[in-house]
Amino acid sequence: MLTKFLTVDNVMAEAQNLRKLRQIQTPLLGEENTPLHAAPGGGTGYESVTPRHSVSFTPNPLATPFRVGESDASATPRIGSTPLRTPLRDNLNLNPDGSDPSSKRALRSAFANLPKPANDFEIVLPEDDDAEDDANGVAGTEEDAAERDARLARRRAEEERKALARRSLVVQRGLPRPVEVDVDRLLSTLPTDEAANELSVAQKLVDAELIRLLQHDTIAHPLPGTSRPGGTKSLYEHPTDDDVASAKVLVLQEVASSLGLSNEADSAISQRLSELTLGSGDTSTSWASVRETLAFEAQTKQWTDASSLTPAVRVSGIAYLLDYDRDTMAREAERTNKQEKKLGVQLGGYQARSKALTKRLTQSFEALQAGAIDLESLRHLSTMERGAAPARVEKLTMSVDSLERRERGLQDRYRELSEEKAAVLERIAALEEQLMESAAAMMDGDDVEMEA
Repeated sequence: MLTKFLTVDNVMAEAQNLRKLRQIQTPLLGEENTPLHAAPGGGTGYESVTPRHSVSFTPNPLATPFRVGESDASATPRIGSTPLRTPLRDNLNLNPDGSDPSSKRALRSAFANLPKPANDFEIVLPEDDDAEDDANGVAGTEEDAAERDARLARRRAEEERKALARRSLVVQRGLPRPVEVDVDRLLSTLPTDEAANELSVAQKLVDAELIRLLQHDTIAHPLPGTSRPGGTKSLYEHPTDDDVASAKVLVLQEVASSLGLSNEADSAISQRLSELTLGSGDTSTSWASVRETLAFEAQTKQWTDASSLTPAVRVSGIAYLLDYDRDTMAREAERTNKQEKKLGVQLGGYQARSKALTKRLTQSFEALQAGAIDLESLRHLSTMERGAAPARVEKLTMSVDSLERRERGLQDRYRELSEEKAAVLERIAALEEQLMESAAAMMDGDDVEMEA
């Protein structure tokens, strides 16, 4: 009955809804929304200014399902087919039309031959900073962002300092070192003492460690000219920081005991060693002095003592180094030319664009300079005009006043002359009248005499 009422009188239903909306409290106070009358289709059709029209169309007797095409979803479904089914997205063409069981078995066997997933993973738990927070006395409180950033920055700086301290002193100080290291050849050149004792064994271990450290420096910190490919990793295992610190302490103690400085601090021992090695002014152990005593041998391709070589061997070594440097320069020049050509091909358009923009920029800058000069000139002219304007106005005012005074004088003179002219004309008129009267009188007298 309610549905019939709503469909028959939608205006009355909308009026009831409006009345309920005005009388009910706001839902923000805990009240529930009022139930509104709605038509079966949703709403009464009067939700806006323009009512909604519901027109029933006359069905078309010709639009029957059996006359609709096979692709129409409203057609009567055939036996064995599912209407309104989502089409299969077979982008990989796994189910081609007309596939036979053999192709399906081949596809299934191909899937079976795929490699099995390797469930090789590690579970890394997050670091527990509770102990650190408890040690700092901030347990149960949230760390400030600035303090956290400062702590992380200090930790990174400490890690960088430790990483720098793990490098050899040669790398830290930038001292000369070989570009390539042949470990096997260097190990073969080590002296072999048949009567091995503890000191010789220790010296051999130190030399082997030094050779491995040299090789690590050439890999981890390569120099220009190396033949190793980029990204090569060194297999050298760094000793722990505690072992290195302990070794330094033992070395300093040994040196101090040999110098009689056992009761002094490490800094004093280091200073004393520096005074003994460098403070005396002896430069015999510096690289510059040692380099002068060495010569290159072309046969063995290594630097040896110059005094042990003949002049001919030394000249051949120098010639070999000169040819090697020339070949290196030629190779580098050829490689540079190739790279320059490649860059010219890649950057030709950018260079042309750069030249065009540079020209436009130069012209714009020149125009800007000219405009700035004109602007400055006009500003200077404006300043001069503002300064000269009062004097010019005063001069023109004085000239106007003088002309006005002259005009007034001339006007007065003109008035006087006009009055004088009028007086003269009156006198002339009076004289003419007198003459006329005299002439008339004389003519009358002559007429009387003639009559007499």
